[in-house]
Amino acid sequence: FEVVNRPWGTAVRTHSSLVEISGKTGTSQVKATVKMACEKLPVEDRHHGWFVGYAPRENPEIAVAVIAEHSCHGSVAGPVAKAVIEAYIKKKNAEAGFYGPQPLDVVLQGPVLHRSLSESKPKQEQAPVPPKPVLGTQEDE
Repeated sequence: FEVVNRPWGTAVRTHSSLVEISGKTGTSQVKATVKMACEKLPVEDRHHGWFVGYAPRENPEIAVAVIAEHSCHGSVAGPVAKAVIEAYIKKKNAEAGFYGPQPLDVVLQGPVLHRSLSESKPKQEQAPVPPKPVLGTQEDE
């Protein structure tokens, strides 16, 4: 969990605002360790990076494994897994008839935005305003 969802995590770029992703990064060495940064090695000698993750954190529905050949770090594979997971969640939500957070059952004052799946831009409507009390009645005295 912390690998993806904490600022110090090796897969912090995998963090999603759409769904809580958990996972782990890693590397696979291609050649014996040399005293040179991986990025400075010839491409064919660089380490492979990987990321394995699942979502949502509670009651997972999807698991993904990504190998990024010669990428030096597992953090490179994380955003690919994020894209796959988010595409799955978006498709599942669209098929279920909703996208994003569900509306609250409250009466709002002022403009209200409504969006359907078939519209690209929201349309704006004025919410109903409750009637004002009539002054000079017995209730006001």
